[in-house]
Formats: sequence, C-alpha cells, structure tokens
Amino acid sequence: MEFEQKLFALSIACCCVLTCGCGSLAPVFPQNVSISMSPKITSLAAGAVQQFTATVTNETAAPYWLVASNSSPQGTITSSGLYTAPAVPPINNYNGFPGIQGAVTVQARVDYPVQNNFFGGVATDSETFVITAPSVTVGFITNTASVPLGGTYKFQPYAVGSVDRKYTLQINGMTGGAMGYGTIVQDSANAGLYTAPTVMPMTGPDVTITVVSNADPTKTASATITVH
Repeated sequence: MEFEQKLFALSIACCCVLTCGCGSLAPVFPQNVSISMSPKITSLAAGAVQQFTATVTNETAAPYWLVASNSSPQGTITSSGLYTAPAVPPINNYNGFPGIQGAVTVQARVDYPVQNNFFGGVATDSETFVITAPSVTVGFITNTASVPLGGTYKFQPYAVGSVDRKYTLQINGMTGGAMGYGTIVQDSANAGLYTAPTVMPMTGPDVTITVVSNADPTKTASATITVH
C-alpha cells in the first residue's frame, strides 16, 4: 500500500510538471514584449563601425542581430550589436521589385514564449540607413537591352555614395526622353521604365540612356537600347 501511495504521488507530480497546471509550477507568459534599437542613424561611412544596443521590454531573453541579406555586401554585425559597414555602398539587383540602393537594414530580434503556441512570438526593431563614400558611383544593373517598337523595358539605375541618392534619367541627352527616341520615368520600384517609340528613330535603332547623379552631376553612366 505504501508503494502504491508513493507511486500515486509521483504520478501527480509528473502530471503537474508536464501540464504546468499545479500551483506555483504554472508558467507565466510574458505580455506586450517589445524591443527598441538605438541609436537612430540615417547614414554611415563605408567601412565604419557602429555600436547598436537593444532594449527589451517584458522579456529576459537576450536579443540577437541580423543584417538584411542581398546580392551586394551589406556589412556584418556581431552578437553584441557591433556593426561594420561594407567597404563600398551596396548595389543590389532587385529584379524589378522595390529596393533602396546604397542602403542597409540592421534588425534586432527577441524570441519569447506564447501560451498554446509551439513556435512562440518574436519582437523586432530595425534601422535602415545609407552607406556613404568619398565619391558618388552611378551605373545600371543591366546596361544593354533590346526593345520592340512601342515596348517597354525596366532598367535599374543607381547613384550611391551620397545621402542624396536621387538621379536624373536622360535619353540621347534629353531629360525624360522625347517622342522620337522613347521616354523614361522612375517608377514606384525605384527603376527606370523605358517606353520605346512606335516608329524607328531617324538616328537609327540605338538609343542611349544616361543616369546623372543629382548630388554630383559630373558623375554619369550610360546604357544602350536597341529598338527593333
């Protein structure tokens, strides 16, 4: 009988541990967990370092750090939040999707338990800032294209190195283009959308698109379109 009583008591204890439903053994799930990064910055020089910190509210777990991953080097960050900028401003191929050239996003995250949720929750905060350089670099991700008459093509121009990454697009030296050569505008995806003319240009099938940095107009780059 004594053995049976001990076995029963042990089964009750196991039940309490497994179900977390007995008195003080019941877990306390955090509420309103948040994380906040500091400092807030808008730019950082290429190759420079910046120490970020993260303040976690209503959770004791330590935060961890991530740098957005793209095709161009984005820099690195340690487990303590020490970020090192890439040697040059990042230039990425966004394949027609919205993207910000020359910028980096650093993110702080913290995981926390959630009742009746195996995966738990995650709180995040992030900083997006521009990587600057001693001089502006301009160009196109793709600098040649073949476009049918009346057709369109989306270029990805860039002007990085300055906080001001805006640029002007020209066709055969004319801002925005002209009816005889086609037109180009910057679309919502930060790309240059070229629309070919409906008739062959009098100067021939080759059309030149030029990107000019607003921060330094002496910095230009060109792409060639063959209209057919």
